[in-house]
Amino acid sequence: MERELEKERRDLARRGFVEDKTPKLIEVIDYKTNGITKRVLAAPKSQMDFREVEGGGYQFHRGLEDTDSSMVSGVMKIKGGGEKPTNSTGGTACTMLFYVLKGIVQVTVNERKFVVSTGAQFVVPRGNQYSIANLSRMESHLYFVQAKTSDSEAPVPTASQGRPQSQISSFFH
Repeated sequence: MERELEKERRDLARRGFVEDKTPKLIEVIDYKTNGITKRVLAAPKSQMDFREVEGGGYQFHRGLEDTDSSMVSGVMKIKGGGEKPTNSTGGTACTMLFYVLKGIVQVTVNERKFVVSTGAQFVVPRGNQYSIANLSRMESHLYFVQAKTSDSEAPVPTASQGRPQSQISSFFH
């Protein structure tokens, strides 16, 4: 597959289409001010900077994001047999979307388990606890999008709902 992709890159380069090797800072319209601003809209694979999570069997790269961080994308690598430990989607303020790029993982959402593999996608709705365990001996890769609501849009859980009030938390500890 990599050879086929390299062949296509060479063919496209001969026709003048050359892949950018640096992040693309592009002028766009700021929806709040209607003015022009510059944003990074694309980043090459070479710019990925994976960080090891303390005490975890996984790494992550925080990729592109909206200017106010209401939407963030990235890639997570979970070591063979490793796990992204139980975490919250930030009280009620954040939904997580995942796409399995490579591997076989078991996802737990509020104590309910299911298994997904390469090409599958899943969602963790706002206000839920979840974990992701790599069932394979090989490293698994997942693409994610974290979508947050603003504090004013997110309902605050009450004590009668059995959940403590919380601030929007970071996706990673």
